[in-house]
Amino acid sequence: MIFEKVKEAEVLVLASPTYWSNVSGIMKTFFDRQCGLAMSHGDGRKLFGKKFPLGFGPRAHMEGKKAILITACTTPWPFNVLMDESKNALRAMNHYTRKIKAKVISKIVFTDSRFLNLKRKENKYLNKAWKIGLNL
Repeated sequence: MIFEKVKEAEVLVLASPTYWSNVSGIMKTFFDRQCGLAMSHGDGRKLFGKKFPLGFGPRAHMEGKKAILITACTTPWPFNVLMDESKNALRAMNHYTRKIKAKVISKIVFTDSRFLNLKRKENKYLNKAWKIGLNL
């Protein structure tokens, strides 16, 4: 059911909190379960005179989708970059988008999410998300 929604979507919004420098378990499970549905085997190629199923790639209906990547972490900037916190979560989401040949059009990394005095920062990220939506 989820795959059908992904297949029909023009834009994918991949969002996950950063947990232990990676995406959440739910997002990882989403990627794992999408693999067989999003990817296909081609007719294969000849290598050293033998045929191998090397035509592994995205199904036509997955190619060319737009993607927006969003993550949030408790680590304040610039430490989230220096310690590779949000970088690895974005890397996992980027890996999925590369596999299905989707184009990442924007990324939002909400840092320092644990602190309560973030009203100004929250507005900054909401405005960024709003602008991304307007440009779709």
